[in-house]
Amino acid sequence: MNRGSYPYKLTAEDRLLIKKWKWRVGAVYAAVLLMLVLIVVAAPYTRTTTEIAKSGNEPVLSSAAMADRRPVR
Repeated sequence: MNRGSYPYKLTAEDRLLIKKWKWRVGAVYAAVLLMLVLIVVAAPYTRTTTEIAKSGNEPVLSSAAMADRRPVR
């Protein structure tokens, strides 16, 4: 779009309104980002199956034993 085709000049009030609007949008984005970071930090730690297998505290079942659903002795 050619700049000369829209000769409207912003007033001081318009510039102030746009400046405030940009700050508010930035504040909303910052708040959303902060919430996401807090959710990631507060998420419970889940152990992977390899960590469980290496720990030796839990009995390790094969996939066949788990699919069979019979108690392992």
